[in-house]
Amino acid sequence: MVATEKKDGTLRTCINPVDLNKLIRRPLYPIPSLEDITSKLHWVKYLSKLDARLGYWSLVLDDESSDLMTFNTIFGRYHFKQMTFGIISAQDVFQRRMEEALEGLDGFAVIIDDLLVFGSTLEEHNKQLVAVLESQSKRYQVQQNKMQLLCDIFWTYHY
Repeated sequence: MVATEKKDGTLRTCINPVDLNKLIRRPLYPIPSLEDITSKLHWVKYLSKLDARLGYWSLVLDDESSDLMTFNTIFGRYHFKQMTFGIISAQDVFQRRMEEALEGLDGFAVIIDDLLVFGSTLEEHNKQLVAVLESQSKRYQVQQNKMQLLCDIFWTYHY
């Protein structure tokens, strides 16, 4: 186990589950490429970027999976109750859950914990933004301090 510092100065607890990853059957859910996302944006005039708060930590593990996430420290044995970084299937599961949370909505693109909301008019953009925020509140919270509303520059993400 190691603790790493995040951009905001808080700590992130990390483990190296290389042995566990060898035993996991990855679900292989498609993660959109930059080309997939930019192809949706050719008509866009207004866009905003949102970031899902807690990311993988918002995925609660069942008891069996949680037991597999046991790790040792000098203070004793512990196990994660939420998904953590380093698990080979984490990004696939999280991407699927994010898309499921937004199913039926238009004017968005999601890649892992980043969401783009867009529209060809300000009214359309705002309508999509409200719909995405309402949908997200049911499963995930958006980090308000990382929201970039009505972005002028193109979005970069996890590649």
